[in-house]
Amino acid sequence: MTISRQLMKSAAVAFATLAASSGTALAGGEVVYANGVRQVGAAVPVPVPVPVPEVSTGWYFRVDAAYSQGDVSKYRSTDPYVDSFRADSYLENFPRYGFGFGYYFNKNLRGDITLDQRNDAESRGRGIRDYTVANTAGGTNSTIALRDTYSDTFITSNATVLANLYADLPVNDRFTPYIGGGIGFVRHQLKGRDFSRATTCIDTVDCNPATAGDQAGDTVLNSTAATTAGGINYQLAAALMAGFSYKFWDNTKLDLGYRWLYLQGASYAGRSLTTVENLKIPDQNIHEVRVGLRYEIN
Repeated sequence: MTISRQLMKSAAVAFATLAASSGTALAGGEVVYANGVRQVGAAVPVPVPVPVPEVSTGWYFRVDAAYSQGDVSKYRSTDPYVDSFRADSYLENFPRYGFGFGYYFNKNLRGDITLDQRNDAESRGRGIRDYTVANTAGGTNSTIALRDTYSDTFITSNATVLANLYADLPVNDRFTPYIGGGIGFVRHQLKGRDFSRATTCIDTVDCNPATAGDQAGDTVLNSTAATTAGGINYQLAAALMAGFSYKFWDNTKLDLGYRWLYLQGASYAGRSLTTVENLKIPDQNIHEVRVGLRYEIN
């Protein structure tokens, strides 16, 4: 009888072991045995999720506005009398607007192509010149005193195209200082010019050599005018920039910075009444405070 009990006990242990080995493993390492008893086993290892990188084309679009201060107070002309009285407006301080497209090569390097436009600037010249001419036709005195009154008006504008390269120096995910430089061309445009001269006699003795003793002062002797059509001139442009950007939306950054802009001057062949003269736009060094938005195209 004792032997039978031992055989039955051994069979029960063997059966239980077989049932344990044939149990089903659940996802959390839980094992269910055939006799309904649940026991917790070792957890099945789960692979660590691999982060999926954000896909971006690297392209961005930008719009900018600037307050500009230049070092040119007036234009120049080869006419010796015009330059002495010209009064130019909006040449030293003026706004500039622009837009462009760019590409992020990596987190530290990007480039873009920008187009900026300056508002029209009107230049007005007013002045007088007193002089004498020989009285070759006879009359009371040997010379006649004359006065020329000049008037000169024209409008100019310019557009700048630059290819720029920047070094970004990110501090964190939102704040990124940068430095950069660019090179390209400026398109100077002269939008027509009106130049006139009126000559009057201011001699108190003799204004008409054909009549001795004539004292009709301020008699208009002649009045002439010349109009020059507009013209376009392309010259070198270059720039150096420094500033920072701040990301306030996922795809949008505020850009605030300084730009030094060099514009090579231009010359327009014109006509000052009966003689040929040139209107000269000198080289310009422009300092700009710029603000803009950059929208990243994903």
